[in-house]
Amino acid sequence: MEIFGYFKFKEGLNLCSDCLNKEYDIEISKYKGKLLTPLLIENFKTDKDNIREELLPPKSKFNVLDKKLNWGMPYSWPEGDSNVSRLLIELNIKEFNFSSKSKLKLEGEIENWINRFRINLFAYDYNIDTPALMEKKSTNDIFEFFELTGNDNVHKKYFEGTIPLVTINISDAIKECDLRNVINATSLNKKLVFEYQLLKDANNELMLENYRKSILDSATALEVSLTNAIIRDLEINETLLFHFLKKYNGLKQKRELLKLTKNTLPKLDYEKGIDKPRNEAIHSGKVPTKTEARNAYIIAKKAIDYLITGKFE
Repeated sequence: MEIFGYFKFKEGLNLCSDCLNKEYDIEISKYKGKLLTPLLIENFKTDKDNIREELLPPKSKFNVLDKKLNWGMPYSWPEGDSNVSRLLIELNIKEFNFSSKSKLKLEGEIENWINRFRINLFAYDYNIDTPALMEKKSTNDIFEFFELTGNDNVHKKYFEGTIPLVTINISDAIKECDLRNVINATSLNKKLVFEYQLLKDANNELMLENYRKSILDSATALEVSLTNAIIRDLEINETLLFHFLKKYNGLKQKRELLKLTKNTLPKLDYEKGIDKPRNEAIHSGKVPTKTEARNAYIIAKKAIDYLITGKFE
């Protein structure tokens, strides 16, 4: 049995042109398949007016459904970087007598895969001056899957579902290597490292105007990253390491301890930009301004990108 379907991005996902017309190996639960991206029209680069032409559906044998859908639009010429609105998934189910219980489980696995994929995209949000990924719990987006029956041109709806809408406004298009990393991490059931999970929360709270919570999450993300880098790279025995971490237990102290390792931090105003508003939020209950919360987020993200060795775990 073969099933196929799509999931969409309400605001679209900006992809570099070398991400288009590609198929990537994926695995959802124990089932292998492909994730396919749409493509530019033929001879796109020969005419600037082609930037007004919608993307074509992915090259797939399930072409009856594809003709009815909008897959996105290019936004740069002649490069062809595009805002992609949908991605196609094909799965090959090799089991006979696929039970209703197995079907229900597969629905949940597909939903989980899509959610992990969209969250994992946060690892490649280069536009740190404008936090770009936000979950809207009260709004749902849809995914639809179909079953191939008999031949390539006959299909019936297999199942559909709704998932919390994730608005993604990454201004710099995602590179092909980064998209591949996100897909591979998602298929391996990997998630963002804890620092990035905290940063994502800080980002979300910033966009929801919960500035105090955003600063606390940004500061915690930076402290976790500092601690992990010290544990990873400070060449002393575990007893001394535990003693040092207990003694150097604040952001400023951990930055000093980090100097004993091979790591460096970007030159930023940590004390004014993140230490002071974080301490005021904790000890005085002060609510920071939007500018303070945004600045703390930017500082934390820049520093964390210097320190981490991998984006997924």
